Amino acid sequence: MDLEKPVIPPPFSESESVTHQSKKDELYAAFIGKKYQSYYQEKFQNLEALKPKGGFNIAAFLIGPIWLFYRKMYAYGFIYIAFMIIYGIFADFVEISDSTDRAISIAVAVTLGLSGNGLYKNFVDKKLTTSVRGIEEAQEKGGTNPVLAWSLFVLIILLIGVGIFYGG
Repeated sequence: MDLEKPVIPPPFSESESVTHQSKKDELYAAFIGKKYQSYYQEKFQNLEALKPKGGFNIAAFLIGPIWLFYRKMYAYGFIYIAFMIIYGIFADFVEISDSTDRAISIAVAVTLGLSGNGLYKNFVDKKLTTSVRGIEEAQEKGGTNPVLAWSLFVLIILLIGVGIFYGG
């Protein structure tokens, strides 16, 4: 053994790397559901390739909190709603103009649209590494919650209706 040459362990073989990636893809697909291959797989690969963003998520932009609850990101959904309620109270208290109010609402929507795929990938990664042990459990804990999303949508429509009727 030559003492001047450093001992460098061999890198992972390509087959080990491919096997790890395919297992990861299986877990992602099981957790996310049918949208993984048609949408999220490419976005997540872009995020893993050290690109700053996984693209723009139109659903996160258009229906922010509904999308968060649909994708089972309940904590983020509640944070979003709490932020909007607190902002609404603050805006009424300091009498923010309608144009500023609209600009802030658009900024929040654009921010969620731009960061939605990254936020979702971080959420999925955390779930898969902390609480999921296999494909069946990934399918059970992942997926979507359309009932809660539709319920939130109906609640928002009702609140808008009440606001128009009584605020009018």
